Amino acid sequence: MIYVDYRRGSGSDGKGKELLQPIIRKLGIACESTELPYGDVSFEGKGPKGPVTVGIERKTLNDMLNCIDDSRFSGHQYIGMTKLYSRGHAFMCLEGMWCPGNGNGYDGILMQGYRSGQSWGPLKTSAGGSRRVLYSKLFRYMISVQRAGVIITQSNDLYHTAYNICEMYQYFQKKTHTSMIEIHKPAIPVLSGKPSLARRWADALDDIGVVYGTQAAAMFKTGHALANSDESDWMQIEGIGPATAKKIVREIRGWR
Repeated sequence: MIYVDYRRGSGSDGKGKELLQPIIRKLGIACESTELPYGDVSFEGKGPKGPVTVGIERKTLNDMLNCIDDSRFSGHQYIGMTKLYSRGHAFMCLEGMWCPGNGNGYDGILMQGYRSGQSWGPLKTSAGGSRRVLYSKLFRYMISVQRAGVIITQSNDLYHTAYNICEMYQYFQKKTHTSMIEIHKPAIPVLSGKPSLARRWADALDDIGVVYGTQAAAMFKTGHALANSDESDWMQIEGIGPATAKKIVREIRGWR
């Protein structure tokens, strides 16, 4: 279930008309209107160590620039989102088409795409006027937001935003998301030299991998200790419950 804030700027036009919800439902995901303390969209998903709560803030280009000017996001929304939602699971969806100006007196100016990118011009305000803003103002702020722990995704329009939200929801319905960590694992330096046998065996176990491998190696020290471990041993590792511990021991013993 995806929950969408019904207030203006979130999931409605401020006049009672839903915007995001009908598209999300059309894409096949259950969706419900509610009032969220922070963020415009929220749902529960599955993380490496259990359930996680994901929060998404929707911003148009004008919204984002207003936030830069009045510090509303950094001084209020960011703090609330990082406290309310699971660590590393706060997102911002920045809606619009933009690029840096190149020539014709627009060098370095933030340019906005109109009519699905068929034409480009300086950013227009909601009142219809042109607003000369440096591209660097937006881009550098985006870097700051992401360094602070909020992941930014881009969408061209409302439908694209809703589609991305559904993709995020489907992604977080999977059990774990460590594929990129696994890809880069061989490049991680090991201060003591070659990884221990216990570490290599732990990494190879289902439900352990890179998530709990270091903790398992620190606990068992040797391959012999790991091979003779039982469920109570594995449950001493934070995040491993009875069901996972049982699966690990069955795998070690070769039981089906």
